[in-house]
Amino acid sequence: MSRKVFVALSIAVVMGIGFVAGSAVSTGNVVLPVLAMAAGIILLRLFRGKVKEVVEDERSYRISEKASRNAIQVFGISAAVLGSVLIALGSRGTAGISQAGYTLSYSVCSLLIIYQGFYWYYNKRCGSGGKNEEQD
Repeated sequence: MSRKVFVALSIAVVMGIGFVAGSAVSTGNVVLPVLAMAAGIILLRLFRGKVKEVVEDERSYRISEKASRNAIQVFGISAAVLGSVLIALGSRGTAGISQAGYTLSYSVCSLLIIYQGFYWYYNKRCGSGGKNEEQD
């Protein structure tokens, strides 16, 4: 399978998942979107294994790492500032606004904790001075 066919099939799978999830939400079914996501993930893994060309290389991994880090930084700062502003505005009497501010603030805290956990994990795993590579 060529890379173009893989991309086209991936788009079709994602559109199918979106259609199933939208239909399920409108009917109130909770299980169907989860099943559609699981089936979509399995299909994409199967399709990816059939691709004969290089789908990803080290350069695309580095670009993805940088993009992910910058997205986390921009979201974290923006959500923290917006959360603080909403909490301050909510202290003037609107309870819904302050609740949204607290939700954003707790989301930023959770994101930072998760990021730090992964950072420690990968730092320990990859920063061992090559000991793991010699044992493998």
